[in-house]
Amino acid sequence: MSKKFNKTGFSGRVLPVLIAMSFTFLYCENTDAQEKREKEHTEQRGEHRRDRGESREGEEDGTQLRLNETYKVSKRGVRLILSYDKKSNSFLGSVENVSRKLIKKVRVEVHLSNGTELGPTIPVDLKPKMKKEIVLKATKASFKTWSTHAEIGNSEHGHGHGKGEHDGKESKEHQ
Repeated sequence: MSKKFNKTGFSGRVLPVLIAMSFTFLYCENTDAQEKREKEHTEQRGEHRRDRGESREGEEDGTQLRLNETYKVSKRGVRLILSYDKKSNSFLGSVENVSRKLIKKVRVEVHLSNGTELGPTIPVDLKPKMKKEIVLKATKASFKTWSTHAEIGNSEHGHGHGKGEHDGKESKEHQ
């Protein structure tokens, strides 16, 4: 059985397969490049995979806010709104369950640029649509930026409120 070859030396059946394979490789390469760009963009904003529910609850994203900025983020069914009030030298805001399920042991921490950690607040179980006011008194030591996050369940501070891995630096004034 003889095969007919075109001018390039490929049979009529091989060429379509090669074309299909090249499109597949191009698609995969473009997809990888797009994923890399998206990852770089995500890292630049200081966001991590936990925003998509892929990492530990309570893990910090590292976003630093100036004293005049407000943190407004909803993650894993919890909406945290927090800002610094210079007059009272406190962080004021709320944590709210925006899901349809009970969320257990919700607490909030604030990390100051001077190395001080405020909180965590006392863990509270939030029913759907339930909102809890947050007040965390800052330290007298100056700071220029801050970050915050809500923790849920038994992550990091599952042992309850108080000392532990945070060297006792957390504020007790929010109780």
